[in-house]
Amino acid sequence: MKIKHQLFLLLFVLNLLLGILIVLLFMERPLLLIFGEIGLLITIVFSIIVYNKTRKPIDLVVTGTELIKDNDYSNTFVPLKSNELDSMVAVYNNMIEKLRDERVLQKEQYHFLDKIIKASPVGIILMDLNKNINSINPSAEKIIRLKNDEVVGKKVNEIDHLIFHEIDQMDKEESVITISGIQNIRCQKSHFIDQGHTRYFIFIEEITNVTLETEKKAYEKVIRMMSHEINNSIGPINSILESTLNYEKFLNEEDRKEFNNVINVAIKRNKSLNNFTANFANFVKIPPPDMSSCNLNELLINQKSLLEKHNNNKTSTEWKLSETPVTILADGTQIEQVVHNIYINAVEAIKENGTISIETSSSPLRLIISNNGKKIPDNIKNKLFTPFFSTKNDGQGIGLMLIREVLRNHGYKFSLETDTDGITKFTINFDTSETRTNY
Repeated sequence: MKIKHQLFLLLFVLNLLLGILIVLLFMERPLLLIFGEIGLLITIVFSIIVYNKTRKPIDLVVTGTELIKDNDYSNTFVPLKSNELDSMVAVYNNMIEKLRDERVLQKEQYHFLDKIIKASPVGIILMDLNKNINSINPSAEKIIRLKNDEVVGKKVNEIDHLIFHEIDQMDKEESVITISGIQNIRCQKSHFIDQGHTRYFIFIEEITNVTLETEKKAYEKVIRMMSHEINNSIGPINSILESTLNYEKFLNEEDRKEFNNVINVAIKRNKSLNNFTANFANFVKIPPPDMSSCNLNELLINQKSLLEKHNNNKTSTEWKLSETPVTILADGTQIEQVVHNIYINAVEAIKENGTISIETSSSPLRLIISNNGKKIPDNIKNKLFTPFFSTKNDGQGIGLMLIREVLRNHGYKFSLETDTDGITKFTINFDTSETRTNY
């Protein structure tokens, strides 16, 4: 029962009891009975006045409480021409105005913050109070290649995605995640206070280009210095060795053959060393692509006989070229070199009864070269495109570096990974309409 109803019931009962008492006391005294009834009437009138005065502030409190509960800060009360009630109304109106101003300011700040988050080139993942994902901005969607609706309401460890898995395993506030040795993502964890509660957020930033450019400048300098020093030494050394051969005639017949063999081995080794450094120097000098429209299917068909010459008796090739032309904008010569290197790697990965598949697609524009040979071990998959890294005993680690540089210069996205079915695929996506930061 509401307070005003309780007050009304109390006043009604008191006046009723007073009326009964007057009747019982003055039943035999008519004059006193009349005065008693007049007094009762005055009491009733006074009770009504008290009730009305008491009901108004109660109604004000109830109405104000309902408005606040409904988050309605637009309504205020008008003065009631009563000092006590007007004081209450003034306090309430002043409180409502302050709440309304704070609410408007808070909405403006949240709106401004929301605009900044959406426009930020850095990916931002916001968490709620329960550490579930509250939202991700468009930059984060591009980096993780998932939509906001696909991750909202989930915890980080509930999402089947490599980046989220790495974020969940982070044991410090900042870390760099490497994906397939190609893509580098910098992640930062932090928190802020929202209405007295701690909320966490995660910055994810694509730093692949920055990392690769820094890396490239470093090894280019080393390669140039190394090539310069070796070339300056090899030329005079070979000249001396060749001149030394002129002294062969002064040796005994039995020593001439061994002398000649030793000198020639040294000359041959010097030439091999010169070719070795030349390979690195040529890698540094990769020219910008001379872009033109070309048919990928024709480019592959022209290479077919050359590629299949690398096959051994244990390797076969399946050609799954698109029936419709696959027209790409590329430097045909450089793409041929990329395909050649990928194919050789596929052949070398196969030990026996292996198949290499070359598949093209016009929608999306894509090339997939796959093989069922040796899987990529987990411990090296993030090192595949690392400069000078090779799993071969005599490898120089240049092949995949060259592939990476050519495809990056073209702006193509690419990946090299072994699927769950054991098939290793090198995928090149020729659609450059999207951002080039994701590889």
